Amino acid sequence: MTHPGDELDHLAASINTMLDRIQTLMEDLRQVTTDIAHDLRTPLTRLRQRLELASRPEVDAQSVRERSPSP
Repeated sequence: MTHPGDELDHLAASINTMLDRIQTLMEDLRQVTTDIAHDLRTPLTRLRQRLELASRPEVDAQSVRERSPSP
């Protein structure tokens, strides 16, 4: 039988604190991942469009270069 405030209570409190922290960190990680995906959406869409344009047989490499924005 355990008594309130004994070692098992302290251990349970420590584990609960750690689990709460892990949950917060996972939520933060999800948010960062969402933010990164959102930030990359436009550049990746532009890259895809350029690659699709470059893959057309009637388009030459020079015209693809001319349509690309300067870095």
